Amino acid sequence: MKILVTGAKGFIGCNLVSQLHNIQAGKARNYTVSAESMTVFEYDIDSDPAELEVYCKQADFVFNLAGVNRPKDQTEFMKGNFGFASTLLDTLKKCNNTCPVMISSSIQAELDNSYGESKRAGEQLMFAYSKQTGAKVLVYRFPNVFGKWCRPNYNSAIATFCNNIANDLPIQVNDPNVVMNLVYVDDVVDELIGALSSGEHRDGDYCRVPVMHTITLGGIVDLINSFKEMHANLQVPNLGDAFTKKLYSTYLSYLPKEKFVYPLKMNIYDTVYHVGFVTSVCTYPEYTGQGIMKKLMIQGLTQMHEEGKSFALLYPYSIPLYHHLGWEIVSNKISFNIKDRQIPTKVKAPGYVRRVSWDNTEFHELHSHFASITHGCLFRNSLAWEEYWRWDEDDTNVAVYYNVKDKPCGYMVYLIKNDIMHIKEMVYLNREAQKGLWEYIHAHDSMIDEVHGSTYFSEPIAFEMDDGDIKESIRPYAMGRIIDVEDFLADYPCDPDGGTLTIALEIEDKLLPWNDRTFTVKFENGECTQTQEPPEHHLKMGIGTLSTLLLGYKTAERLYELERIEGREEAVERLDDVLFHKIPYISDYI
Repeated sequence: MKILVTGAKGFIGCNLVSQLHNIQAGKARNYTVSAESMTVFEYDIDSDPAELEVYCKQADFVFNLAGVNRPKDQTEFMKGNFGFASTLLDTLKKCNNTCPVMISSSIQAELDNSYGESKRAGEQLMFAYSKQTGAKVLVYRFPNVFGKWCRPNYNSAIATFCNNIANDLPIQVNDPNVVMNLVYVDDVVDELIGALSSGEHRDGDYCRVPVMHTITLGGIVDLINSFKEMHANLQVPNLGDAFTKKLYSTYLSYLPKEKFVYPLKMNIYDTVYHVGFVTSVCTYPEYTGQGIMKKLMIQGLTQMHEEGKSFALLYPYSIPLYHHLGWEIVSNKISFNIKDRQIPTKVKAPGYVRRVSWDNTEFHELHSHFASITHGCLFRNSLAWEEYWRWDEDDTNVAVYYNVKDKPCGYMVYLIKNDIMHIKEMVYLNREAQKGLWEYIHAHDSMIDEVHGSTYFSEPIAFEMDDGDIKESIRPYAMGRIIDVEDFLADYPCDPDGGTLTIALEIEDKLLPWNDRTFTVKFENGECTQTQEPPEHHLKMGIGTLSTLLLGYKTAERLYELERIEGREEAVERLDDVLFHKIPYISDYI
């Protein structure tokens, strides 16, 4: 399917395009639309006008999200909201393309103001086009839309309030009793993607988003202010309420970087490291290509450095981009699909499984125990747990395996939808718990056709199955970066059986100057220390290569074969002797 999105860089357009790309990449699987042969055409105000005709010739569906909200001149309303719609429809007619067309209108189309008139004119144009050509049209009269990537002082009052309160700026509320009807941008996107397969919701001539929230303006402001207070106390709001959860997610997206650094800990070879996360690195579309992201990265890593953090993680939307900034892959995610007939049937465990609530203490403590014995695992504090649940549906379940002594030894987080069991995470302390969880999965075989899941152990599960002819896919997951080489090595453990090695590591770091030098390190008795002793060997590598090497994702020998390490092969072999080699388990998306 070829999909044209106009206004692709706008608020709703950005969110829609992002999710369509997620579908293409296999990251969003709960939609009926197929990712196969999907092509997304993105058109915006700065696009070449000639591209519009090219896209209109090929499009199987058109989302017209182009529009004007707050122009300098009132006459621009009609030009932006009616004029472009007219151009789009004329181009489709010229191309003899009668594919379905969606248009973004507003509840203000009912009002007699310049904005409402322009939106109403666009609606009438669409209905006339449908009568003339027979094409299916979908006219959405959106109420107030809120969510990530919404521009403050432009798209919505919610964006303005979230931005100003998060950044200690004043707000103005003329009437706190005003009732607002709101739709969350993710719900809007779900509705629009559903429309691709004729799953739109209609009320007469108009389409609607089925999930709408009603609350007073004063109630919204009170909630956002409570978020600010909770954040200062490292607390989270009640996320059982759907609107609170969505508003809180929106609020977090406006926090300045200095307020978005949370204390997180990571197990690196049984040593607890304080680490930083880089997340939501983005700029407004009109400022791309100006080096702003690089500056943001330097600023963020510098702040982490000042706070004593020596290592950072991120989840890349572009691996080559982050390679350029000194990041490297450090973990994998393996996804698997199992037919109901392939679920293990012979596994038996002496204990039992019980479903528990999301905030169950034993469940949280079980993960803490798992993190304490698992290289690469994050210790989840309250904020990490909030992020863990942020995008989950309300009927997501937690099942805990207990042994015969009633001790929790494993858990599974899962959702059953459309006859598929989706396993978000399966954690176990021993083989017994693993068998017990698979026994629990098998108990659902009459309810499901397939099991879809992910594992972060970097070990395919096919070998463990009775019928190992299953579909598994492996892809890079997290990228890591050493922020401060000297500080990182100060706590870094090494193999006490590897002997003694003194080696000069010449590190290239184009981003952080304090790393761009040679470190002479002595590995001895399970510890590594900076030394002034003459080195036995010398190796040269980039900061990303050093990061993936010390995290255990790749051996020095393999990196040498890939020409990522320069030096003598003997030095590479000796370095492997003194290092541990275990791929990190990283499952948390912060």
